[in-house]
Amino acid sequence: MKFHVEILNKEGYILRGYVNVPSLDARYPTVIMLHGFTGHKTEGRFLFARTAAKLESQGFCVIRFDFAHSGDSDGFFEFMTPSGEVEDTLEILGFAQRLPYVDPHRVALLGYSLGGWVASLVAARAPEWVKALVLWSPGGNIAEVLGEFFEGTDKEIHDFEGLPIPRQAYDDVLSVDVYALASGFKGKVLIVHETGDELVPFVYAERFKDVYGQQAELVAVDFKGHAFENIEIEKDVLQRTGEFLTKTL
Repeated sequence: MKFHVEILNKEGYILRGYVNVPSLDARYPTVIMLHGFTGHKTEGRFLFARTAAKLESQGFCVIRFDFAHSGDSDGFFEFMTPSGEVEDTLEILGFAQRLPYVDPHRVALLGYSLGGWVASLVAARAPEWVKALVLWSPGGNIAEVLGEFFEGTDKEIHDFEGLPIPRQAYDDVLSVDVYALASGFKGKVLIVHETGDELVPFVYAERFKDVYGQQAELVAVDFKGHAFENIEIEKDVLQRTGEFLTKTL
């Protein structure tokens, strides 16, 4: 079953999302999905919606929200910051811990792109709440991407195909050493990344693998994309993800 949920974040914004759960009369291992930069709880090609349905069929509860200032949640994108998304995720984790159909001792984060950057930081900050971590195309280069918009300029907003990207998002990540902070998480990690990814080059997945060492598995997908834009590749990624979560949660 799937139903709509809402929570209030620390800044007073309503975060809107969905829960997929096999039933309401048991506790299930739970996966919290974190969308990418400029993304949303459904994601392109309905990737998150399909993943949630697939994991539910395998016996997982799946929770996915739009971060504040994205998708259907309150706010405006020109006020987003990656650190704000970290705080939102901590709120979502706390929400999940209180649900009667969530097993609070078996919770994983699944972060895609910038959501992977966020997930790696949250897992290190709240290891008592996060047992495992899945990083799909983790955006370890977010500072470089935003720097292309703002370095050498004094503009406060970058027009990205009609979407206002705020300078505060760039300023927000400049002082964050994501790899040093991520190393605080000691649970199992699955990293899946396309070798031909031009938005987030594969080297950033390798850097996450170096951070996590033997506790991590890195799956190199031989394709030129960022979100597994091929039916058979997506099928394989979902299968590997489900197997990893079944084994670790």
